[in-house]
Amino acid sequence: MPAAAVDGELQRVLDAHDGDMTQPDVQLLLRTSRFERSLFAKTAKAAVDAGVAERYVRQVNLEGQILASALFAALNVLDLTPEQRETALAAAHAQLGAEADQAAAKVKAIEPRGRDDVA
Repeated sequence: MPAAAVDGELQRVLDAHDGDMTQPDVQLLLRTSRFERSLFAKTAKAAVDAGVAERYVRQVNLEGQILASALFAALNVLDLTPEQRETALAAAHAQLGAEADQAAAKVKAIEPRGRDDVA
């Protein structure tokens, strides 16, 4: 039953019991309503988190493309031999790989432990 329907039924049952919230059917509908709202909040938060994560990935990809373009432009200006260019790119790749490993370890340390963390 959708949240609006639960709330409507809750109001109808409350009216039938003159607002007595201690009645078992009122208590059941209150629990159901709270559960529906909690589930909606968790789902909304997960959707927002997924959108934020997607935006972050796009941003990191863009930054990587900009960095690669700048590196290639710098190497082109230097007029390096193919061997020198390969050595420079290998050094940059090794450094970026080490930085990526460190960043991945930091991210893993702060990642949520599971779906129960979604509030």
